[in-house]
This record gives sequence, C-alpha cells and structure tokens, in this order.
Amino acid sequence: MDQALWQSVQLYGNIAVKLAVGLATFIFVFRTTNRCQLTQMTPVDLIGNFVMGGILGGVIYNPDIGITKFILVLAIWQVLIVSVNFLRMRTESGRKMIVGSPRPVVIKGKFLQEKFVEAGLDIGDFATLIRMQGIHSMKEIWNAQIEPNGQLTVQKKEDPHISNVVLNNGAMVEAALEVIDKDEDWLKAELQKQGYDSYENIFFAEWNEHRDDVGKLAGNLYVVELDNKKESKNNNAPFRPSKAGNQPDTRGP
Repeated sequence: MDQALWQSVQLYGNIAVKLAVGLATFIFVFRTTNRCQLTQMTPVDLIGNFVMGGILGGVIYNPDIGITKFILVLAIWQVLIVSVNFLRMRTESGRKMIVGSPRPVVIKGKFLQEKFVEAGLDIGDFATLIRMQGIHSMKEIWNAQIEPNGQLTVQKKEDPHISNVVLNNGAMVEAALEVIDKDEDWLKAELQKQGYDSYENIFFAEWNEHRDDVGKLAGNLYVVELDNKKESKNNNAPFRPSKAGNQPDTRGP
C-alpha cells in the first residue's frame, strides 16, 4: 500500500470514528432526556443540539483535533447543559430566566391588551391561533395564555372543568395564580387546610375548578408530594402533611 493511500485510509478512518462518536453522543442525549421530537424540546435543548452539531461539524475535518480531545469537548458541553437544566428544573428563578413562564393574555374573559403588546401578538395573529384550535369567536374564550414554547393554550367559557398547576417542584407558579385571580396568601391558606406548612416537599399542586348544573363555580386543590422528602429547615414550622394530605379539598374557593 503506497503512502498516499495509507494517508487517505487514516484520514477517512479518523472521520468515521468521529462521526460514530458524534452519533452515539446524540443518541445518548436523546435517550437520557427523553426528548426526541422538536415539540418536546426546551430552548436549552435546542441550543445544546445546535452547538453539538457545530462541534461535530468543526471537528470532523480537522485532523489536528484527535478523538480524545473531541470526546473531552463534548463531555464539557454536556456538563454545562446538564447544569443549566438542573437549574431550570429545581429553581423557579432559573426556570424563568432560561425557559420563561406562561404569559396570560385573557383572564376570565378579559383581554389584557398590555400583555398582547409585551408578547408581540396582534389580534389578527391571535384570531388565527384560536381558529386552529376550532374556536371561531373571541366571546367563547375564558382564559388564554402563551406557553414558554410559544404555543397558545385556550380555555373556553363552556368548559365544565378548568385546571391550573399553581406549584411546581416546590416553587409557586405566579402566572397560574394570576390566571385564577388568586395570590400567595390564598395558596398558603389552601395548603394549610390540608396540613402543609411549606412548599418544600410538594411535587406539584393543581387547582381545579368546575361548574355545576346551575353554573356555580366550585374548586379544590390537588397536592402530590415528592417521593424523596427533605427535612424542613424551619424547625418551628415542620413540614407535616395530615393523614388526608393528598386528598383534594372539596370546598369552594
């Protein structure tokens, strides 16, 4: 085998190994994050995949960067992505900064014009979005909000059941409280009815409203605890659920 052919074999063999490493990394990321579709991805996931693609494209044809350096760079980038996702999942401030939060634009039939301006959404675009959901009149809308992924969620006035997650991983969801026209004091009072003195060990809490046959609203708070509970840092207010802690309060708001 002459020298030129051997160099070609080495070059394309190196490229093949790098491609295999890159493909394995992408598969590993998709399998561990369980986000294989664009609609499931957060902005962090999209940016992470774009940068990984850039790293892969930049390294493949650069013979000066070996396999070891390539793997090391991919590992460093994945550590950064995992760290950012940890902040997004575990802290409310991190979630707001990285992903954003739902933005209500209609609350109980009232159109919040300043929210439309903040979202850069005009009424023509809004009408198109609701028609895509089978809603053909603005009068049918009870609540509407723009989700962090840019999609519009609409609740119709005729819907007999309306629900909103007001606590997520121990963090209050202010936008959800705004939609149901409640505040933190109300949330604490509802949790105390069920025996909870803090948010710390709550996986999520969902407020459910429903209309009876005469149109009267009634509501209850459904609470699910974390599987692995933490010790409360406040000894004067220990985190103790009552025996019926996971049962919804059937009293109205």
